Amino acid sequence: MANPNIVGVTTINGVTAGQEISDVAIATQDDSTTNAIAHNDSNSDKVFKINALYISNVAASGSVSVDVATSDQTNIFHIAKGISVPSNSTLDVLSKPIYLLEGVGLYLKAGATDEAEAVVSYEEIS
Repeated sequence: MANPNIVGVTTINGVTAGQEISDVAIATQDDSTTNAIAHNDSNSDKVFKINALYISNVAASGSVSVDVATSDQTNIFHIAKGISVPSNSTLDVLSKPIYLLEGVGLYLKAGATDEAEAVVSYEEIS
């Protein structure tokens, strides 16, 4: 897993993606993972600059508990753990951008009966 030099950038592609947040536990991951809202594959020669992450509770009543973490094949580091989002509300999770190096993903988890969605906006830099 290299850390590509972003001074010599040739391409910056903007990406916005959304997904429902499942109750799948956040664990150390690999390139085949399906529960990441953003995942920078190993040997991609890219860096992902995550600019924004919004989590919405779309349930008519009740709060949702959400975990947000970065993960690779060895480590899990939580950005937010057990954060409560009230019904019909949206939370802006990031106050500053973060970078995902090769082989690192951004993962979300909600409680089993919760109704939560997320939208992420990032740049793929190569």
